[in-house]
Amino acid sequence: MPSLNFLVSRYLEHRRHSAILSTKTEVSILRLWEAKMMHPNPNTSVMTLKQAASYLQVSKAHLSNVINGKVRGVAPVRSIRLGRRILIKREWIDEWLDMPERGDIQQ
Repeated sequence: MPSLNFLVSRYLEHRRHSAILSTKTEVSILRLWEAKMMHPNPNTSVMTLKQAASYLQVSKAHLSNVINGKVRGVAPVRSIRLGRRILIKREWIDEWLDMPERGDIQQ
């Protein structure tokens, strides 16, 4: 079976040359690509904002607010900004989850 990267590159090549693929084929390729982007490889140590939000099971907007320190009582998550892209190391998220002073649990 061909790799996902191969399928996506072929899809983009066909789109560039205005070749018509069946809608079913396009949908299948795009779903595979989306699944790959939403579920990061467990061996990957750096995640995008979208992947980190999926890992934490929160929305991208909420995670962005946490990173920017806008969520009251919750320590910001460490991140790196490369232009508009936000990257987060998996170990930083795991450390953040283990922090006892997060203060997000109200009694």
